[in-house]
Amino acid sequence: MTMPEPVRDETENDAKAPLDPVSEIRRAEDGAVADTVPETGRPTPIVPSTGLAGRALTFVIAAMCFLACLFFATMISAHRTADRWTSSISSEITVQVLPDPARDIDAQVKKVMEIARSATGVTNVRDTRPDELKAMLEPWLGTGMDLNDLPIPRLVLVNVDTAHPPDYDALAIAIGNAVPNAVLDDHQFWQDRLRTGAQSVAIIGGLLFALVLAVMVASVVFATRGAMTGNREVIEVLHFVGAPEPFIAAEFQRHFLMLGLRAGVLGGLAAMAMLTLLSTLLARWVDVRQATEVRFLIGDFGIDTVTLVGIAVIVVLVAALTAITTRMTVMRYLHAL
Repeated sequence: MTMPEPVRDETENDAKAPLDPVSEIRRAEDGAVADTVPETGRPTPIVPSTGLAGRALTFVIAAMCFLACLFFATMISAHRTADRWTSSISSEITVQVLPDPARDIDAQVKKVMEIARSATGVTNVRDTRPDELKAMLEPWLGTGMDLNDLPIPRLVLVNVDTAHPPDYDALAIAIGNAVPNAVLDDHQFWQDRLRTGAQSVAIIGGLLFALVLAVMVASVVFATRGAMTGNREVIEVLHFVGAPEPFIAAEFQRHFLMLGLRAGVLGGLAAMAMLTLLSTLLARWVDVRQATEVRFLIGDFGIDTVTLVGIAVIVVLVAALTAITTRMTVMRYLHAL
């Protein structure tokens, strides 16, 4: 005689199914009923992936990354501009021949040019033409002026080899002995001023860069504490039932790492768009000659390999700082439990 098979209770299988502790804790906190919540088969994350606080933090980190990228691009542009100015100034010296009614200024200029050509390290010597002097003075004196009526000194432009420059002191003494009313200017004063200005810009940019990163780290700390406060019961239960602290910290770290990476990419793309826009406007709103002069004075805001690599490094740095700050904050919180 065949015995009938016992009828199995479906709830018995459900009771044996593994439970997600985080999901069960959240259901218990919310007073949810198990049969009213659809099963997705995926564990509930400790840190909610969405929310107003998460979007606000994304915006803050993206804004900080945007500013950091702009500061970096500005420092690079200032450094290149200072190098360009210094290189242009250091490759040329000038000799001013002051007018003297008792002397023939043309003969004096010729003598200065002969002495300069004989010096070691000089590559080229030339006298400034009257139209060049007029172009230099037009912004201050206006057009239609007669240089013969003004006591304007003659300028002798001397190009030097920057790798092996001449002895400026010896050259100045030789010119002064031959032409007493001639003065040599090696532009060393302006080179020092340019170097000091470039260093000041770099220091200020570095301080602003550090300040931006500090504000971002503080924002991440507050956001992490807020997320832990909102999930305090879940974290405490997991901690008391034996969940390792590195596991809990890794959940927060993974969440904020992805958030920081997304925000950093957004900030980096926004900075690249801003730099491209500035470069385009500079090329479109001024003519070719003025654009060249402006780029020589303030640099080019375009994106090159160095700027692109720097922005990419800043994005990675922002994401790494976000993750590290989050982990340190979580571990400190768990140690206090």
